[in-house]
Amino acid sequence: MGSSALGSLVPVTLVLSALLFAALWMRRRLEQGATGGQSVRLTGEHAVHVVTVEGRRWMLGTGPAGPPTLLAELAAAPPEGSGG
Repeated sequence: MGSSALGSLVPVTLVLSALLFAALWMRRRLEQGATGGQSVRLTGEHAVHVVTVEGRRWMLGTGPAGPPTLLAELAAAPPEGSGG
């Protein structure tokens, strides 16, 4: 591999790395916005989600075996900006 090929490989690698980072960051932001809360992946097929709708919070479990399952109703979240 010549030095000119290596010289063009470095910028391409940097651009692809930046695009990958941006895609992963965007995915995380979209997942949080779509559920109105947070999601945690347990395995490739299982996850736990905290969903907030009109002040009520639920913990839901999802997996390949069936529909989402209500695991618990959580205490109401403190108002935004309250610092707690």
